[in-house]
Amino acid sequence: MTAHIAQADDGKHGGEPSDKPWVPDPARILDLGFALYAGARLPGVRVSGKETADGARVWVSHESGAAATTATGEAVWQYGPSLMWEEIETAWREYEQLGSPEPGQFGLTVTDRGQQMWLREPHAVIEARHG
Repeated sequence: MTAHIAQADDGKHGGEPSDKPWVPDPARILDLGFALYAGARLPGVRVSGKETADGARVWVSHESGAAATTATGEAVWQYGPSLMWEEIETAWREYEQLGSPEPGQFGLTVTDRGQQMWLREPHAVIEARHG
């Protein structure tokens, strides 16, 4: 399957899509396990979607104004100051490398200094990506 990534040369993204191979089917990024991982890894990113007859339609946005949208078998469109779908793809690859953990494998430690999400063991904190 090929996705299409919209990009422009002006430092902002948008316009006509171009071919680019990609990993996750939009329906799979709506899984709760991935949502937990991506929420910890990509602070400020919001993923929403709905199931469709062919899979799913997904919207991804960031507080910076970056956004992406796609549906199973359709083009990916990206807008704003960064390539939001590429961030999702990177997080998806990491999630798969971790064995695609189920929701029950995640934990949360909350202290007066903040909160940390971890995977399988409290010392295995999921660090936020900043980039």
